[in-house]
Amino acid sequence: MGILLKITLIVLFIFIFYQDYKTRLVYWFLYFFVGFFGTLLHLNHASWTTILFESILNISMILILIGLGFCYSKFILKKEFIDESIGKGDLFLFFSLCFLFPTIIFWVLFLTSLIFSLLIHFFVKKDTNIPLAGYMSLFFASILFTSLFLKQNILYLF
Repeated sequence: MGILLKITLIVLFIFIFYQDYKTRLVYWFLYFFVGFFGTLLHLNHASWTTILFESILNISMILILIGLGFCYSKFILKKEFIDESIGKGDLFLFFSLCFLFPTIIFWVLFLTSLIFSLLIHFFVKKDTNIPLAGYMSLFFASILFTSLFLKQNILYLF
């Protein structure tokens, strides 16, 4: 069951990457499916109460991150936050990822995916806008793909 869920998530992440990279518009329901199948995958390794607690913690930290980004965009950059500093799809992806991993693993992978996105964009530099949801999806697809070949599922040890 876990392998099928991982493959489903990999396909979803690849769809998100392709749509964000090519058209900069991603079907919103893909994010819902990432959250849904991510929760099911997480449920293979933890109880509902643990997943609920970790998801609330992850969402709280994402809200703090978004709040800091909003303040920086509004007061330092003097730009609108949504659609000028960050896209709605990026925010949807942030929230859908909150259900996929335990808190410590989530934050290590989330921050690494942001660095990965920055580095990829630095080398590709198609335009000034970063397809953040797409690059992050590519990163998480590669993490899940790699985990298919590991004997011990280290993504859910914490």
